[in-house]
Amino acid sequence: MKGYCPSTICELKKKLKNTIRGLRSRPDILASFYTASSLPLGDRNE
Repeated sequence: MKGYCPSTICELKKKLKNTIRGLRSRPDILASFYTASSLPLGDRNE
């Protein structure tokens, strides 16, 4: 959503829901974010 500037809260909510829906089918993208950011991911890092 980089560079996205909605006109209304409704537009933002719709875009956010669609983005999350797309990420649910791509767990590899989320995992790569956590790897690159050094944030803990689940039980593996506790």
